[in-house]
Amino acid sequence: MKRFLLLFVASLHLSAFSQDWIETYSNENVLIEHSSYILDSPSDGIEHTRIIFRYTNRTSAAITISILRKLAYDLQVMEDSPERIFEISLPANSVVQYDLSKEKDKTFYIFSKDNKGTIKKRLTGFEILKVDLI
Repeated sequence: MKRFLLLFVASLHLSAFSQDWIETYSNENVLIEHSSYILDSPSDGIEHTRIIFRYTNRTSAAITISILRKLAYDLQVMEDSPERIFEISLPANSVVQYDLSKEKDKTFYIFSKDNKGTIKKRLTGFEILKVDLI
Protein backbone atom coordinates (compact mmCIF):
# COMPACT_ATOMS: atom_id res chain seq x y z
CA MET A 1 0.00 0.00 0.00
CA LYS A 2 2.85 2.38 0.84
CA ARG A 3 4.42 1.72 -2.55
CA PHE A 4 1.10 2.44 -4.29
CA LEU A 5 0.66 5.72 -2.40
CA LEU A 6 4.23 6.75 -3.23
CA LEU A 7 3.70 5.99 -6.93
CA PHE A 8 0.34 7.79 -6.87
CA VAL A 9 1.81 10.92 -5.26
CA ALA A 10 4.76 10.84 -7.68
CA SER A 11 2.41 10.58 -10.66
CA LEU A 12 0.33 13.52 -9.38
CA HIS A 13 3.50 15.57 -8.97
CA LEU A 14 4.62 14.78 -12.52
CA SER A 15 1.18 15.34 -14.02
CA ALA A 16 1.03 18.76 -12.36
CA PHE A 17 3.75 19.83 -14.77
CA SER A 18 2.50 18.10 -17.91
CA GLN A 19 1.67 21.19 -19.86
CA ASP A 20 0.79 22.40 -23.31
CA TRP A 21 4.16 23.86 -24.28
CA ILE A 22 4.61 26.74 -26.75
CA GLU A 23 7.86 27.21 -28.62
CA THR A 24 9.52 30.43 -27.51
CA TYR A 25 12.97 30.13 -29.09
CA SER A 26 14.68 27.53 -31.24
CA ASN A 27 18.01 26.97 -32.96
CA GLU A 28 20.15 23.93 -33.83
CA ASN A 29 21.46 23.67 -30.24
CA VAL A 30 18.57 24.51 -27.96
CA LEU A 31 14.78 24.68 -27.80
CA ILE A 32 13.08 26.92 -25.22
CA GLU A 33 9.37 26.50 -24.58
CA HIS A 34 6.94 28.10 -22.15
CA SER A 35 3.60 27.30 -20.60
CA SER A 36 1.25 28.71 -17.98
CA TYR A 37 1.13 27.26 -14.47
CA ILE A 38 -0.88 28.16 -11.36
CA LEU A 39 1.13 28.08 -8.16
CA ASP A 40 -1.47 27.54 -5.44
CA SER A 41 -0.15 27.52 -1.88
CA PRO A 42 -2.95 27.97 0.65
CA SER A 43 -0.48 27.69 3.55
CA ASP A 44 1.37 30.74 2.16
CA GLY A 45 -1.89 32.45 1.17
CA ILE A 46 -0.89 32.75 -2.49
CA GLU A 47 -2.30 31.76 -5.83
CA HIS A 48 -0.16 33.06 -8.68
CA THR A 49 -0.11 32.40 -12.38
CA ARG A 50 3.39 31.89 -13.70
CA ILE A 51 4.91 31.48 -17.12
CA ILE A 52 7.19 28.46 -16.75
CA PHE A 53 10.04 27.38 -19.02
CA ARG A 54 11.41 24.14 -20.41
CA TYR A 55 14.90 23.98 -21.96
CA THR A 56 15.95 21.23 -24.38
CA ASN A 57 19.58 20.57 -25.31
CA ARG A 58 19.53 19.26 -28.88
CA THR A 59 23.24 18.40 -28.89
CA SER A 60 25.18 15.33 -27.81
CA ALA A 61 27.37 17.45 -25.51
CA ALA A 62 26.66 19.27 -22.27
CA ILE A 63 26.16 23.00 -22.88
CA THR A 64 25.67 26.18 -20.90
CA ILE A 65 23.51 28.90 -22.39
CA SER A 66 23.04 32.55 -21.56
CA ILE A 67 19.53 33.94 -22.06
CA LEU A 68 18.74 37.65 -22.39
CA ARG A 69 15.08 38.26 -21.54
CA LYS A 70 12.86 41.35 -21.30
CA LEU A 71 9.56 41.63 -19.47
CA ALA A 72 6.73 44.14 -19.55
CA TYR A 73 4.26 44.63 -16.72
CA ASP A 74 1.07 46.70 -16.85
CA LEU A 75 1.56 47.69 -20.49
CA GLN A 76 5.02 49.13 -19.81
CA VAL A 77 6.77 49.49 -23.15
CA MET A 78 8.95 46.42 -23.65
CA GLU A 79 11.92 48.54 -24.78
CA ASP A 80 11.85 50.39 -21.43
CA SER A 81 11.89 47.28 -19.25
CA PRO A 82 15.17 46.13 -17.72
CA GLU A 83 16.92 43.23 -19.40
CA ARG A 84 17.57 40.14 -17.33
CA ILE A 85 20.35 37.67 -18.08
CA PHE A 86 20.11 34.05 -16.98
CA GLU A 87 22.48 31.11 -17.38
CA ILE A 88 21.59 27.44 -17.39
CA SER A 89 23.68 24.30 -17.86
CA LEU A 90 22.04 21.50 -19.79
CA PRO A 91 23.32 17.91 -19.93
CA ALA A 92 23.68 16.31 -23.37
CA ASN A 93 20.37 15.47 -25.11
CA SER A 94 18.34 16.55 -22.08
CA VAL A 95 15.25 18.46 -21.08
CA VAL A 96 15.26 20.62 -17.95
CA GLN A 97 12.07 22.36 -16.86
CA TYR A 98 10.34 24.13 -14.00
CA ASP A 99 9.34 21.99 -11.06
CA LEU A 100 8.74 22.69 -7.38
CA SER A 101 12.46 22.41 -6.59
CA LYS A 102 12.97 25.40 -8.91
CA GLU A 103 10.04 27.49 -7.68
CA LYS A 104 12.30 30.38 -6.64
CA ASP A 105 14.69 30.21 -9.63
CA LYS A 106 13.68 32.94 -12.10
CA THR A 107 15.51 31.07 -14.89
CA PHE A 108 12.50 28.77 -14.89
CA TYR A 109 9.57 31.12 -14.42
CA ILE A 110 8.14 34.61 -14.79
CA PHE A 111 5.50 35.96 -12.40
CA SER A 112 2.41 36.60 -14.51
CA LYS A 113 -0.34 37.65 -12.10
CA ASP A 114 -1.71 37.26 -8.60
CA ASN A 115 -5.02 35.45 -8.96
CA LYS A 116 -6.24 36.85 -5.63
CA GLY A 117 -5.61 40.44 -6.74
CA THR A 118 -3.26 41.36 -3.88
CA ILE A 119 -0.38 42.15 -6.24
CA LYS A 120 -1.77 44.54 -8.84
CA LYS A 121 0.92 44.36 -11.53
CA ARG A 122 0.38 41.86 -14.34
CA LEU A 123 2.68 40.54 -17.02
CA THR A 124 1.72 42.00 -20.39
CA GLY A 125 4.60 40.59 -22.42
CA PHE A 126 8.00 38.95 -22.46
CA GLU A 127 10.64 38.43 -25.09
CA ILE A 128 13.78 36.35 -25.36
CA LEU A 129 16.20 38.69 -27.09
CA LYS A 130 19.28 36.53 -27.32
CA VAL A 131 20.48 33.01 -26.52
CA ASP A 132 24.23 32.32 -26.55
CA LEU A 133 26.33 29.27 -25.90
CA ILE A 134 28.90 30.01 -23.23
